[in-house]
Amino acid sequence: MAKNHLMIAKYVTKRGFSTGLARLGTKFIQGNPERTTVVVPGIMGFIRDFEPILNRPELLDLSSFFLVNLRNHGDSEYIYGWKWEDMATEIYETVRSNGISQFDLVGHSMGGKTSMLLDTMYQGSVNSIMVVDLAPANYQDRQKYPLVYQAMEHFRRLNELKLKDVSFDELSAEIRKLSVSEEVARQTFTYLKQVDERNFEWMANMKAIADLYLDIASAINFPGKSKTPLTLVRGEKSKYIVEEDFKLFNDIYPHFNLERDSEVIKGAGHWLHLKKPDDFADSVKRFLLKHKKN
Repeated sequence: MAKNHLMIAKYVTKRGFSTGLARLGTKFIQGNPERTTVVVPGIMGFIRDFEPILNRPELLDLSSFFLVNLRNHGDSEYIYGWKWEDMATEIYETVRSNGISQFDLVGHSMGGKTSMLLDTMYQGSVNSIMVVDLAPANYQDRQKYPLVYQAMEHFRRLNELKLKDVSFDELSAEIRKLSVSEEVARQTFTYLKQVDERNFEWMANMKAIADLYLDIASAINFPGKSKTPLTLVRGEKSKYIVEEDFKLFNDIYPHFNLERDSEVIKGAGHWLHLKKPDDFADSVKRFLLKHKKN
């Protein structure tokens, strides 16, 4: 059984103009009552992307799932800012306020980076962590991560699009014009919410994403090392983790062994859970079984 929540990490005064901590939209999927896994989507990722994947009997036998939208996404609070420590605290306080003190943690992209920070800030709360297709790296390096700058330009152009008094055909044509590929265009369509026949909204705070994308790409100062067991899952075609990034995981998780503790999903890029949902579900199952407490 799934339940929707809007948990308050700390009171925020006005949507879109607040600072501090945000209210986060969540959904709880009842599974194994002895275990809860917190799932954090990444940039332009949402609870809805993961819900059908996790709502499978073979996964629910192993764990319940608590899904959290990051700030500026979905039904979470809109805040003009991306401070890493605040985002980690928002998730932690939201989880704790729902009565969950010990949990496993799965984070995709920016959600994975935030999850690693949460784990190192609140050590002892996370039983095991699965990071999906992002490294604890400084993604402001244009030479190493050109896709980050392509994404930044894409979001800047999306933020300038007219969403009022326009038909879907007109809007989709404009999105296709500014997208580097049909795949990117189709992904972008999923960010839209139709208000009525000729009015649309983004499902995220596009202004905060477009204006402050380099903040999202910035490095994190992790407060220490962690003994939490780490699993890394990445897409075969993704370019968001390069070979020299693997040592960065060991700087935070000294016990991490690339051969033992990582998986590659064949034929998938960065959005591997959408491209290969069955393979991703299998990865989650192996992760949960590997760190199952007797």
